[in-house]
Amino acid sequence: MIFNTPMSTIKPSQPIIASALADLGSRLGDRVTVAEVVREHHSHGESTHPPALPDLVCFPKNTQEVSEILRVSARYGLPVVPFGAGTSLEGHVHAVRGGICIDMRRMNRALRISAADMDVTVEAGMSRTQLVKAIENTGLTFLRNIKRALDPENRMNPGKIVDLD
Repeated sequence: MIFNTPMSTIKPSQPIIASALADLGSRLGDRVTVAEVVREHHSHGESTHPPALPDLVCFPKNTQEVSEILRVSARYGLPVVPFGAGTSLEGHVHAVRGGICIDMRRMNRALRISAADMDVTVEAGMSRTQLVKAIENTGLTFLRNIKRALDPENRMNPGKIVDLD
């Protein structure tokens, strides 16, 4: 591991990034990238904080792939930043120490819907619009109009909406 402390301000070296990219590429194929435009997109949310680019961006489809990304992160001592809808107001999607950004948007399924329990289990990347569609005709509803002032473009994921409540 290249970092001596968990809060190191040292950014990863290019050889470390190249090795991590090779490992992740063998697992995720073209769903890992170092493309500048993708890294820039994942460098900021809606906050006023200056952008901070990750070194790599991954697009997992399931929890197994997230686990594999985290194993590679641990192997090379790379920080990890999760990315949802990109609506962060707090600056938590900024990769201030570089590392790996995990874009959760492809993990967007409802895993369990229980009208009886008034409960839905969703993957981390599900958007509000996707959730509303998944529960239509079940008798359940999820803040259809309440959050329009906060999220007029319907981009926030349910986790962010709960965070803002």
